[in-house]
Parts: sequence; structure tokens; C-alpha cells
Amino acid sequence: MNLTPYDFKTILAELIDENRLACRGVLRLCGVEFTDAIKTAQVTLGERSVLRVNLDFLRTHCSTPEHVKAVLLHEFLHVVLGHTRRFQTVSNALNLAADAVVNAIIHRTCGDAYSSFFNRLYAPSRGGLVDLLCSAADGDLKTSPTNQETLHLWIKLYNGEVSLDDVYQVVCAEGTTGLHEALKSGRLVFLGNHTGEGVRDLDLPPEISGQLDFAQSLLRTAGSIPGGALPGESLLIARSEDPALKAWRETVSRLLRRLATPDLRNRARHLEPQTSRLPVLHEGDRRATLQAGWST
Repeated sequence: MNLTPYDFKTILAELIDENRLACRGVLRLCGVEFTDAIKTAQVTLGERSVLRVNLDFLRTHCSTPEHVKAVLLHEFLHVVLGHTRRFQTVSNALNLAADAVVNAIIHRTCGDAYSSFFNRLYAPSRGGLVDLLCSAADGDLKTSPTNQETLHLWIKLYNGEVSLDDVYQVVCAEGTTGLHEALKSGRLVFLGNHTGEGVRDLDLPPEISGQLDFAQSLLRTAGSIPGGALPGESLLIARSEDPALKAWRETVSRLLRRLATPDLRNRARHLEPQTSRLPVLHEGDRRATLQAGWST
């Protein structure tokens, strides 16, 4: 795929506008840096949040704009699910388990147009545990060198019935000798950065922390996170709510209650049905109040 920096930024803007998987709040805060210092792409969070991209990798492995978006969503989900903050160092088994969970979410939410990128990327190393990274049909997996336990896990994974911890346990039990060999030969490459670089400090700026919390809540509500409720909140980093954000929510809530509650002093003699546009309770869309016609 012929991809220039301008093309990439156009695709990124489309993804933010589409807001797939609630990515807008986080990705809009990131600057973009093109570099060959990393193999694929990664998101680093902090006072200066940056989306770092290797364009040569995207040109080689992406054939459509949706494939580029799949890579961006892959990195976004690692950040939102807390993978880059929970683990400072990771093993190959943990890398594979985290990638499998993220790829399955993208497939369930965005469909084949996006998840076909992972089938394309991992085609040279298909078989065994690597099949967990692909969204290939059940019939295809049955003809590949995959044992029944891995096949059973794949079915539950792509149905959204297992968490990262569940996948990691099975991967460890299966053994990772094949993964080591595939990585050493270059047949297998893990997307992004899973080492925690750039996100070691958990005291993130309030705007970023608030957007991460908001994205997590949307994914949980939509059922996108594997297994629904996360046992013991194992994939999330517990953080107290930012005081400024809490005060804003309480102020807006009081305003909405006042506007939506009938005024007992009103002497209107009859009721008429009316349609009103309510502002969105989200600090990232402050224009919603003006768009709705409310006066604060």
C-alpha cells in the first residue's frame, strides 16, 4: 500500500471521527511521530502523548485504509485495557495472550475488513498458538496444526467469553517453544510496544486519565471487553476520579435536573409535547450544550 505521512494522518482523522471503540478521546490527544526506531506502531502517554508509527511497516503489511485503522485500534486497546501500564516487562506468552484478546475485540466490533489485517500479517506463522491471533473461520482452524484445547479457547476468545488471564494460562500450559523460534526467525512479529515504555508513571495528566476511564466504561457497557465484567478488575488500573472532572459532572447533573423538572411556579394551564436535544454528558464535547440550545 502506498502510504504517505499525509495519507496516514487522513486515515487517523477518519478513525477519530468514526470513534470506533471509543478511540476519539485518547487518540485526539496524541501527537504523531514517524520513525524507524520502532518496528510497528505504539502509543506513549504522559505530559506529551505521542502516536509513534513506522510507515514502512504499514506500507508492507497493510493493503487497505481499514488495515491501517486496525493497527491503530490494536495499539489504542492495549492502552485502554491497561496492558501497557500493568506490565513493565512481558514474556512472549503474555505478548501473545494480550494481542489475541485485542485482535478478538477488533474482529467482533469492526468485522473482517479490519481483522483480515491480522490474518494477512500472521499467515507465514500460522498453526498452534499463533492461530489465536487470527480471526479465520472455525473450519480453517480445524485444518491447521492446532490442538483441540487451543481450538476450544479460540472459539471462546472470539465469542468474547474469556479474559486475558484465561488466555495467558492456556498459552503457558501449551508451552512457548514454537513462539520463540518464530520470533527468532522473523516469521512472527508482535505489534506495538508492550514493555510499558513511556507510560511507567501512573500519574497521568487528568485529561488523559479521564478519557481512559471514559473509554473503559463505554467498552464495558457495550460488552466489547472479553468476558463482560473483569474478575477482580484484573485488566484495569484502579485510579481515583479527577476532582475537577467529578465537580463538572455534579454541576452538569444539577443543571439537567433543574431544566428537566417542571417548575411548580409555572402557571401554564395545559401541557404540550415538545422535543428537546439534551447536551452530552461528556467533557470532551463541550460544544454539545450550545448545540442543544441550552443557556448556562
